[in-house]
Amino acid sequence: MKTMLTALGIVSMAMVANAGSFVAKDRLEGSPWPAEIKGFVPPKPGEHPRLFFRKKDLPELKRRAATPEGKMIMKRLRYLLDGKDGETMTTVFSDAKGEGGKSRVKGPGMFSHSHAAGYGFLYQMTGDKKYAEFGRQCFEKAFEGIRDKDSRYGFRDMPGALRAGPSIAWFALGYDLCYEGWTPDVRKRIIKELLFYDGGHGNTTIERLAQGMRHHPACNHWGGQISGPPMIALAMLGDPEADQKQVKQLLEWGQKSTLRQLTEGIGDYGFFGGGTGPGVITTDTAFIPLLQAWKNVAGKDFLTPRPVGEWLTLHWIMGCVTKDAGGKPVYPVRGTYSHNYFSRTGMSGSGAFCQGFGAISDKYKPALLWLYNRSFLKPDMAENAPYDSINTYAHRCILALVNWPWDMEEGNPGKVMPKACLDKYWHLAQFRNRWKDQNDILVSALLEQAGGHYKSAPDTQVIHGGRIYKTSIVLRGKSQDIKVLPNGGVIQSEKGSFGVDFSGASGADVLLVWVGGESVVAQRKKGAKRRKSRKPTAIVSRVTAGKTEFALLAYGGDIAPEAMGDDVMVGDQTVGYDGKFITFAEK
Repeated sequence: MKTMLTALGIVSMAMVANAGSFVAKDRLEGSPWPAEIKGFVPPKPGEHPRLFFRKKDLPELKRRAATPEGKMIMKRLRYLLDGKDGETMTTVFSDAKGEGGKSRVKGPGMFSHSHAAGYGFLYQMTGDKKYAEFGRQCFEKAFEGIRDKDSRYGFRDMPGALRAGPSIAWFALGYDLCYEGWTPDVRKRIIKELLFYDGGHGNTTIERLAQGMRHHPACNHWGGQISGPPMIALAMLGDPEADQKQVKQLLEWGQKSTLRQLTEGIGDYGFFGGGTGPGVITTDTAFIPLLQAWKNVAGKDFLTPRPVGEWLTLHWIMGCVTKDAGGKPVYPVRGTYSHNYFSRTGMSGSGAFCQGFGAISDKYKPALLWLYNRSFLKPDMAENAPYDSINTYAHRCILALVNWPWDMEEGNPGKVMPKACLDKYWHLAQFRNRWKDQNDILVSALLEQAGGHYKSAPDTQVIHGGRIYKTSIVLRGKSQDIKVLPNGGVIQSEKGSFGVDFSGASGADVLLVWVGGESVVAQRKKGAKRRKSRKPTAIVSRVTAGKTEFALLAYGGDIAPEAMGDDVMVGDQTVGYDGKFITFAEK
């Protein structure tokens, strides 16, 4: 029987495959996943900090904090903690009761589930135990039932797993950073609350959260809920005050659930079955940081053995077309909760860079830096919230200081990123001409309706001239193969082929060609108002050459396709079909 390594030893591949009815068994085959990090030195029992940095990293972090950029991040962190300079325990607490309850109290420094982590970080950076004491007080406030600044999150009386998992994940970081500044009695009290957590709802016990017993991996509720328990277990692994039997059980469940999220919910190149908005909910709240913590504490690499882990972050580089003036890039959004993508205001849709730099290989970091510098650097600086610390949660400032590639220059993504890729799990194909400015072109085609709590319907989207368009033609069917060409690429599905040509030989900036493509008609929901589209409708040309019908669509130029035997001439571009793939042959 095939086996793979776990944090506890060996677990059979079949055990993981049977963890849920939606599992994609073939995605678990191949090299061991997670991979063991060579030369990894695990933290000793009672050794802290550990989740995102180790004791040996503190001199470098202090050096970073003393730089002009680091000073700005630390100033931002302190402001978020008490609305001033971080020298006092915050006095701003929500008076909301339960999820959805609105607090009458507002203001800078408002209490959150990462306040304990923020104060703990100040303790690590200064050695002053008063900050660890503030961290303890944050835990006590949470135990009293004080809710997060976003009343959907908290510690007590949690109505659902979606918010409970991320909440306890960031309290785990507070424990990790404050541990050495607490007495054994304080540690025991907090360990008891975290390690045997019960949010007061049937789906919010730590055992149910760890196993993802609410919904399934293609649901936006899943990634957050499963992240909290292993984050707690990693923070407490080997600690003398913690029940190590419970810790190891949580790690075993946590590893299985982590793999299920990566194999059943996320496609090969970072696409989430439930859509773009749900995708950032399931990953941004705590799941991507969890992958970093697995490496740092247990020496388990979920990121590099398969592309899916790193592409949770890299998909932004592939899909985003920047605006020359800066601000939110254009991206092919699918599914519901479209406001979440790069919202940068709450727990989801934010932290893509400060968390993402900790979840990709060094070779990709200059490319992610390129995207950030063109999109958000200037507006973040204007708000005195540099390096993706614009979000109002303290842990994002911590991760910015820890993860930012200070010693790297930005680099054009075209040097490391593919210009075409095909996700054979969710059947999403992407083609890009370059990374330069707001005139970059991206073509994105979803062939099958992606599964999930929410559905993403098949479509073809084109970003051209800084605007996004949906075409009236889509190729359906399960994807089978891709050919990457010097100026585009072609894919094959069980129903035909789709090709993209950026060469300009057709007379247009981009030429799209379908064989077997189907017309799609936008449908209004019953009772919905009819809206006039602001986007011009592109004209699809249909040409029959030999026995093949081609559908052609161009952006950035007019085309006049003509049949020439079995092929179609479009300007100086010859378009053919070999029975599997569309072909392009310039004069």
